[in-house]
Amino acid sequence: GRADALNWLGFTLSDVPGRAADAEKAYNSALALQEDLIRANPSRSEYQQDAARTRYNRGILRASADSADLRAPELDFREAIRLLEPLAKSPSDPVPSLELARAYNNLATLLALDDGRLTEARGFYESAVGRDEELLKTEPANRAYKMELATFCNNLSDLLERLCGRVQGCGVA
Repeated sequence: GRADALNWLGFTLSDVPGRAADAEKAYNSALALQEDLIRANPSRSEYQQDAARTRYNRGILRASADSADLRAPELDFREAIRLLEPLAKSPSDPVPSLELARAYNNLATLLALDDGRLTEARGFYESAVGRDEELLKTEPANRAYKMELATFCNNLSDLLERLCGRVQGCGVA
């Protein structure tokens, strides 16, 4: 519970001007507790899921910092993906799959900042879209899935437009 509270404290402080350092400190404290829990209880998937959420939240914070170094947020997003991919295979719990789609989208958004990595970003956007499409098949009326799918599709569309601008005759009007 304490680790969860620290994650949400970091999330809350992320939007408060001048509190980014406090937000990162809260995320780091949450992760320390979550990693201890994972080591002590490696079969408890909820601990891995919680750590993944903290990782991608911290990655978002780090990516929005004024620093030009995007390696730290990329590592956070990739670690979140690593933790979530095995959990997302369970059809009984859709939450890890939803969070995996978010982590894919976050990493793609970060990679898309580098023109040399647009193709790599495309793969992650497509993975996010695919995840949400699968979720919608199981719950067609779920508005959260629909909203996130629209966001991921929009992000992919923007990226494809950028890619087409670099390729003559790509067929997009």
